[in-house]
Amino acid sequence: MLNIIIIGAQDTENYEFVRQKLISVLKPVSDRGEGITILTTGDEFIDKFTERYKIDKYFFSTEWGKYGKDALKYRNEKIVEKANAIFFFENHKKDSQILYKYAKDKGLTSRFCIPPSITA
Repeated sequence: MLNIIIIGAQDTENYEFVRQKLISVLKPVSDRGEGITILTTGDEFIDKFTERYKIDKYFFSTEWGKYGKDALKYRNEKIVEKANAIFFFENHKKDSQILYKYAKDKGLTSRFCIPPSITA
């Protein structure tokens, strides 16, 4: 089972590129008969992608009322705890950078990183 976090897809202007990259990574997994779940924090692009390709998704909310200023940290810990892979479309958003660094520091076994110059 592939539980993958996709970070930064919503921040690129080249959605066709993002779609093609995701398919190139996810299709071989699906073709082997493995299940795929995309772990999301509410990215509209990912919502549309999972609906179009009938991929399971698991939503992690940022519970500001419950955790206050620590809500992002708590959400990131939970999403990384469930993940075994990360696909990062590099961008300059602080939250994306923090989540990617946290996942990398936790040693996710599969990592894909697309630099911003390619996604522009």
